[in-house]
Amino acid sequence: MALNINILSAIDWTSGLGRKFRRREGEASTIRETIIVQSNAQFENLVGRFDLSDRVRSRVLDVPSEDTQLAAECGAVWNEEKNAFLVPDGMSEDDFQEWWPKVPEDLRDSQSRITITKDGRRAEGFLQGNDMGQGNDSIATPLMYLAFPAIGALTLFLVSWIGWAGWAFLLTTIPYFIALKQGESMKEALKALVLLQWIPMGMAGMSKFSALGVGGAAAGSAGLQAYMAFFTKAAVIGFGLVGVILVVCWVAAASHPHRGVIGGTAARFIQAMKWVGIILGALLVAKVLPWGLGDAVPFVLACMYAMQFTEGNFVQTGARLCLQNNDNNLGTQGALVNSHVKAREQQAQNALNDTTPLITIGRATGHLTDKGYGYSPDKGTIMRLSLRDLTQGLIVFGMPGTGKSYSILRPIARRYRRAVEAIARKAGKKGMAGGALIADGKDGAIISDLEDLFDIVVKPGLAVGPYEGLEPDQIVKALRGASGGVVDEKSKLWSDGGDAFIYHTGIILKALVEHEKTYRAWCMAKLDGLEESQLLLKLEERKLRKLGQNTTEVEERLAEVVQEMGLYSCVVDSDRGWAYTPLHHAKLLSNVERVIPTGTIPKPNPKIMEVIKYLGLEEPDNSLDEEGRATHAAYLNAYRKRQQNEPQTIHPDLKRPMSQLQSSLEWALLEVPAMNAEQRQSFTLNSRGLLEKLLRGEKLRDANDIPWHSIEKGEVDVSKALYGEMVGLFLPPTQYGDAGEMMMRLLKQRVMNGIKARGAHGDKWRQALPGQVEVMLMMDEAHLLLTADDTDMFSISRSLGLMPVLATQGFESLEDAFGSRTKAELLANLMQSVGALRCSFNTVEYLIKRFGQAMLTTFKQKTRGIDYKGGLENYRHSVLNDPNHPHAAVFDKMRLEGAGRLTALRVDPATGRRWRIGAEDVIGQDELARDIDMPTGGKREVQPLFGPEEYQALLEPRGHAIVALNRAGHKRIDLAELVPDLD
Repeated sequence: MALNINILSAIDWTSGLGRKFRRREGEASTIRETIIVQSNAQFENLVGRFDLSDRVRSRVLDVPSEDTQLAAECGAVWNEEKNAFLVPDGMSEDDFQEWWPKVPEDLRDSQSRITITKDGRRAEGFLQGNDMGQGNDSIATPLMYLAFPAIGALTLFLVSWIGWAGWAFLLTTIPYFIALKQGESMKEALKALVLLQWIPMGMAGMSKFSALGVGGAAAGSAGLQAYMAFFTKAAVIGFGLVGVILVVCWVAAASHPHRGVIGGTAARFIQAMKWVGIILGALLVAKVLPWGLGDAVPFVLACMYAMQFTEGNFVQTGARLCLQNNDNNLGTQGALVNSHVKAREQQAQNALNDTTPLITIGRATGHLTDKGYGYSPDKGTIMRLSLRDLTQGLIVFGMPGTGKSYSILRPIARRYRRAVEAIARKAGKKGMAGGALIADGKDGAIISDLEDLFDIVVKPGLAVGPYEGLEPDQIVKALRGASGGVVDEKSKLWSDGGDAFIYHTGIILKALVEHEKTYRAWCMAKLDGLEESQLLLKLEERKLRKLGQNTTEVEERLAEVVQEMGLYSCVVDSDRGWAYTPLHHAKLLSNVERVIPTGTIPKPNPKIMEVIKYLGLEEPDNSLDEEGRATHAAYLNAYRKRQQNEPQTIHPDLKRPMSQLQSSLEWALLEVPAMNAEQRQSFTLNSRGLLEKLLRGEKLRDANDIPWHSIEKGEVDVSKALYGEMVGLFLPPTQYGDAGEMMMRLLKQRVMNGIKARGAHGDKWRQALPGQVEVMLMMDEAHLLLTADDTDMFSISRSLGLMPVLATQGFESLEDAFGSRTKAELLANLMQSVGALRCSFNTVEYLIKRFGQAMLTTFKQKTRGIDYKGGLENYRHSVLNDPNHPHAAVFDKMRLEGAGRLTALRVDPATGRRWRIGAEDVIGQDELARDIDMPTGGKREVQPLFGPEEYQALLEPRGHAIVALNRAGHKRIDLAELVPDLD
């Protein structure tokens, strides 16, 4: 069996005897095992993420299959409903900590901050910079020192055994010399060679007093005489050299600190004297040691230097750590350091309870982690949002060409479709568990790229009804938004007046359409009844004729029925007069506008009077004379008969007091004619301009070449997005002008109308509206499509199952769309998640304010450059070049000594000197070559998460974005690398 001996096994052998008697339970059995255990404990105490746990406190346990029996024995109870072990009531979940569920993967942060230890102490007191860079001195360094005296002693033994050939063994010193020179320095290697090998070898070689060859009492007597002679001589020399020794020790102590001594010059002097005393004492004792042991004393003393070297390193490292601990304290800067801990615990708990799929956004770069921000992910962590998180909105800022659509919107759309399809498959349902409406307010590129993703793509060639499913007030918001949404305070009166024209005429138009349909349906039902009556009367007439009875009465009744049928047939057979379309809206608006001028108050247009009579509004008495009052009395009498005999000819809303239809009709009948002509013209010009944009959409036609503005009910139903279909709006304004933009707004408003209707059922809308699902609303260049109504909708989107994803060029785009910075901020702040690519100054200003400030760590390392022009200017003005100066002779000597040289180095590379007042400071070249300054300018201070300069620098590379996600109710923010192809 091979003999395996090393330094660890030697230590084990020497300590093994004592361990057999005092070994405690659990104590390591070998020195190697002890080192490993202690090293792991120290590593775990220092390097880790101790502010956050990788598990979530829970009574529902995540027990692996191999631990099921153990969990049951510990008291956990299996629950069939949850398909997991539960902590029973009466027991603490803390007893089952090892089986708590893991924190969701995207929230697991383990990157060490190296600010505080696991025990809660400052990390600066445990770790040096060189420990992380090159590591401390190797544990083999003391063995290098031990090799010198060991080789020297073995060389002398070989010489005494085999003669001069034994000196060749000294060549084995070379590798140890080289290793020590590389690890320490040439000076240290030479010192070790001389002090630890050559001097002990010389002292051993000169010693002739040995017990070898001397026997009996004579040997003892000779040895005693020799000892006394040596002692006398040594005493004389010693007392003569004591002063020299004291001076040497004092100079050594005062000029250079001793590696293993803590204290000032006096402490180092005392330490030096102790070692001198130990060495002299050992040499004196060596003279009386028998069997030649005295020859080994110099080598033993030399071996002690390795112990001194190790002790010196230990003391020196401890002193540095103490100073670091006093001067640096990033880990103990107050409550803000750990303010994120509770929020992160809640975040992990919420994320664990959120079972909706995750959508990948980007990969963290660790920028804020390096600054010690508590809400930032580790470098390389994939940043994600769940579908539930997405209901609180995502807004992306980025200048044109920065990749908003390619890097963020399109990947989200693809991942969203896969996610909702997977949910549906898992539930055993057909289709998808989520719908979407996607629009591009600029060129429609996102719709083209994702066309294979959609179930419905709205584009020319399909029949689309612009007003289908919209209320008049929603039409107003959509049309007003299509004009940019900007309302100047100076023109607010005119814009509001124009909106009033659109709104009131919309109310009237909708009432006309409803009333016409209802009255036609009533006429048809009436006509069916009359046809049946006609048939019965004819049968009655034939019967009477056969019986030879009088048929006059029946014929009269039959004639009345035929006449009445003719009246109803006219209504049923005639074409519809009104349709809920932009074309008829514009027609009605034009009729309202064109009042008839008179000598006094203008009158409404006769066509408007027909509308009023058709709907059944009771006209007010505006008569000024007896004839007029008589006429109105006759009208009122006829109207009362109409109410009594033909109530179906009057719109139901007019039977309710203070209805909106009544207000709108009275507005058209009384207020519009009473307006100043110029005022009325301004109002209608404003409103007509909005409607005419729709009427100018010549390219927007169906397959039968019917323009969309004349289609009341289309074949495309964008509200199917509410039921799990993905709908795309391909109506880019670059191709279809303002009409395309307005149509997208109107169609979007239809879906938003369906979302809004869910509010009547609260959180139970899923049960109350079977089949309806969550809807993602994605808008590229969103500032061209947003309306004021969207702000209200986004504020309650979470409870209504709406997931808004917006992309815009900059914050100023929102400001321009809403005409107000406050309104723009309101909408942007409702979007709880933010992505920012390269963006404008105004956007940076908004983001700095939104992200706020936090206590971050910064290391500001000084940098310098060379100002050659400034250096020559200093040289020109220097007194060293002034021959008329009173001290010109002194300056000449200084120039001869090297002063006045232009240099950007703090130390002259040639002489190793730098000038000071009245003296010079000499720095060794070995120190200049070995030392690298460790920057210690780190500060933990309150500052913006991203400085103004960082937005331009960090976001310049394409595909990099600042991503601030609202993940599980709390922040998750960092500079991220977008990953459009990571699936």
